[in-house]
Amino acid sequence: MNAIRKLEIFIDYACPYCLDVYGFLEELLPEFPGIEPVWRLCESHPRPHRHEDNPFSDLCIQAMFLAAESGVNAQAFHRRTFDILHRREADAEDIGSLCEAYADLLGTEQLRHALESGRYRQALEAANCYAFEQSRVWAVPALRLGGASLDAKLKIGLTREDILDFLS
Repeated sequence: MNAIRKLEIFIDYACPYCLDVYGFLEELLPEFPGIEPVWRLCESHPRPHRHEDNPFSDLCIQAMFLAAESGVNAQAFHRRTFDILHRREADAEDIGSLCEAYADLLGTEQLRHALESGRYRQALEAANCYAFEQSRVWAVPALRLGGASLDAKLKIGLTREDILDFLS
C-alpha cells in the first residue's frame, strides 16, 4: 500500500505566477492520487513593501484562516480570492469590499469582526515565518515534497512542465 505524500504549495494570492500554478495544480493533481496538497498561503511582499501594482494580500489570507476554521471549501475560497485579486472584483485592501465579495462563503459580520480585530494577524505572521524561515522559500510559488524543493524562477514562476517533472 502506497503512503500518501504531502505536497506543500506556497503561494501568495496577489502573485500572478501563483495564479498560474494554482491552475496547473488543479489540472495535474488528479493524475497523482498519492499526493495530498497542503496549501500554504504567505505574503511575498508584506506591508509596507508593495510590489508593482499588486494589492496586498494580507486581509485575504486572514480571511482564508477564518474560512478554514469555518469549514468553507478551500478550493472555492482560493478560486474566489484569485478572482478578487486578479480580476479586481473587489478591493482586496478594503474590509467592506471583501465582506461583500465573500458574503456567500463567510458570514459578513463574522468576517468584518475578524479582519477589524486582527484575529488572524498572528496566524498570518506565523505562516510567513513558516514559509520563508523554516521552509526556506525564497520566491513564490514554491513546492515542497518529501524533502525536495521547487521554487519559482524570478520573472517566470513555474511552468506546467516544471511541476509535472517535480511531481513525477
